[in-house]
Amino acid sequence: MDGNNLQNTSEEAHEIYIEIKKQEKKLKYLKKRLNLLLSSNNKFKVVDKYGYVSMIAYSNPYISSLSDEFNNLSFEQQVDICVSSNLLVPKFTLNTKEYLERITEEESTSIDQFVKERSTKSYLRFVLNKDISEQINQIEFDEQEKHQTFLNDNGLSTADDNIDDYEDDD
Repeated sequence: MDGNNLQNTSEEAHEIYIEIKKQEKKLKYLKKRLNLLLSSNNKFKVVDKYGYVSMIAYSNPYISSLSDEFNNLSFEQQVDICVSSNLLVPKFTLNTKEYLERITEEESTSIDQFVKERSTKSYLRFVLNKDISEQINQIEFDEQEKHQTFLNDNGLSTADDNIDDYEDDD
């Protein structure tokens, strides 16, 4: 395999990865501003040349994930709460390390028929150098400043800024 091709492909993948990270930072604050603009104009939808964006009210004020306090409880405490509340859905995940040890020892288990193998043997992790990381952080800082200016110019406060970053349904 051509080493130059490897280098070029790696650099191209990094360039795209970096551009996505930069655009994600910008999109985060554009969505906040758009949400505020829709709210302040009593609109629920805006149509543009690409399609439309609509603001949908959640049907429920609660999110399905639980607090860190719950996640920090012991497994036994979590199970007790799950059973006693009848409000939690248990989630089963494979302890892959333990499973690998048992399979290596040629021990069959009651879940063998349900275990899925990975379709690939590896994954890629992109690590950015210091300069690129600083550029991305600068974009975050610039977008925060733009957003704060927008809030100030429109007589809004961060309390009016109610879009959640982690509840993004793209």
